[in-house]
Amino acid sequence: MSYDYMLQQAVALHDKGELDEAEKLYRQILEAVPDQPDVLNLLGLVAQEKGIHNEAVQLFYRAIKQKPDQAPYYFNLALSLRMLKKHLEALEYFDKVLSLQAGIKEVYIQKALIYQETGQIELARQNYQNAIDLDSSCNEAKIRLAATYNDDKALPLLSDLSENPLGAYYLSLIYMRKNDFDKALLYALKANNAAPHADEIKVVLGQIMATKQDDSSSETWFKKALVLNPRNQAALIGLANLYAKQNSEDAEALYLRLLDVEPGNLDAHINYAAFLHRQKRLAEALEEYRKAVIINPDLPETNYNLALVLKDADEKEEALALLFKTLEKLPEKLEISQAISETLLLLHRGGQKEYAEKIAANWVKSYPENHFARHVLAALTGEKIETDKIYTENLFELFADNYELVMSLLDYSVPMAMGRILGNAQGTIVDLGCGSGLAGKALKTPQNQIIGVDISQKMLEKAKEKNIYSDLICMDIADYLKTRPCADYFIAADVFNYLGDLSEIIALLKNKKICFSVETSAECPDYQLSSSGRYLHNPEYIQKLLQENGFSNIYEEDIALRKEDGLPVQGKIYFAQ
Repeated sequence: MSYDYMLQQAVALHDKGELDEAEKLYRQILEAVPDQPDVLNLLGLVAQEKGIHNEAVQLFYRAIKQKPDQAPYYFNLALSLRMLKKHLEALEYFDKVLSLQAGIKEVYIQKALIYQETGQIELARQNYQNAIDLDSSCNEAKIRLAATYNDDKALPLLSDLSENPLGAYYLSLIYMRKNDFDKALLYALKANNAAPHADEIKVVLGQIMATKQDDSSSETWFKKALVLNPRNQAALIGLANLYAKQNSEDAEALYLRLLDVEPGNLDAHINYAAFLHRQKRLAEALEEYRKAVIINPDLPETNYNLALVLKDADEKEEALALLFKTLEKLPEKLEISQAISETLLLLHRGGQKEYAEKIAANWVKSYPENHFARHVLAALTGEKIETDKIYTENLFELFADNYELVMSLLDYSVPMAMGRILGNAQGTIVDLGCGSGLAGKALKTPQNQIIGVDISQKMLEKAKEKNIYSDLICMDIADYLKTRPCADYFIAADVFNYLGDLSEIIALLKNKKICFSVETSAECPDYQLSSSGRYLHNPEYIQKLLQENGFSNIYEEDIALRKEDGLPVQGKIYFAQ
């Protein structure tokens, strides 16, 4: 087979996308004609299309060495260098292209993309404009220029270019950022119809469907993107995250595949670490988070997640250091304060009482308005403080998403016990501090209706999903009871543990049928904030309050409310009328 014929065959295979077969022929040619520059360039393009840019760069360098006056070689080299994020070298070779052949608009577009990727927006705009000046019909440059502006300014500019698949693509991104997922989907589908071989558009469709909780469609789009480009990082991480949410073992293989494609991918390390953490593979999770910290040591979210793993791995002092470092940068993030509180309580229960109390005191001194700091210091020192409604609301807003999972792991028994004690309760039941609706679920029958009251809106949203409440009211329970509502029963499951003085609540429930649980201790005064962060109540105090408010028929039952550190938490359930 002649050299020319082999080259024609290889190029034909290349044009059809049969890259492996084309590569074989290109390499056979090089065996016969070593360092043939055109073949080296074509072989470099194969590597480039496969996403193997390091190999592509070496092949382009070899081609240029043999034929240093070819602008296309330099363009291809610069493109792969850009993909490798070697931006200065890429710019140097794009400029070399222009020195050899002026007036190539694609070069200005590529230079603009580099400036955009490195945050040099004005230089990016200037280069996009250079491309437009060379070709006033260059819609790609117009669209990319429009996309450099904020969404509100870009939107009308891109709307005029929505028939172009790139314009529709950018419009879908804007509407995603605006949380208008219906419009985002409309434009993404429009872009996909116009450019069915663009993997980036399929990634956006996968992301939109994931946001819409349509996991099946999301999976399909991510897989279609990977068929077109097996090295598409956004598709790999999107599919991996989807599988991780489903606790699928396939997630790990995808994370590892992504890290093989791009070892420095920060999102891959963070999401893989989170997956390992959920799998209780703490040592591996720590390794991945530490790799992420090396890539970006100043990212607060990574330090926060690393701290959570350290806490679970019993490295609490290191965890606290990272949590306070994160708090300095994100003081408004309540989950950080909640994690610090939880870590201090664990340290205190683990025997490091003085150390935990000292850290808590310094925390209050540095952040005097922080409700978590004040609460945990009181819990550790036994200070008698009144209920902090803001702390309680914030706590349960944070707790809402994982509340039922956590309580199931702790063998939470109160709802079922209340259902047994009250039996087939008929009429109207007011579920005070209803949370996600566990007690309401245990009590609901066709013969009753249940009203839920809670201080946390997120908890009420979870309760609404159960479709068992006739009404859900976001209000402090004392404020609700002051409206003197009529009902047949009032219940409070695992609610009074977060209140200290119960005198007002019990007085407001006078002449009602009430059922509630408390954590108890005969050794504490009337009530006391414990090192668990919850209140203990003396049974004598409860009896006294009930009797003072006219409750004569009082039933009480000892119960293990839940487990904590593997041990039962002792308490009582009262039913009084």
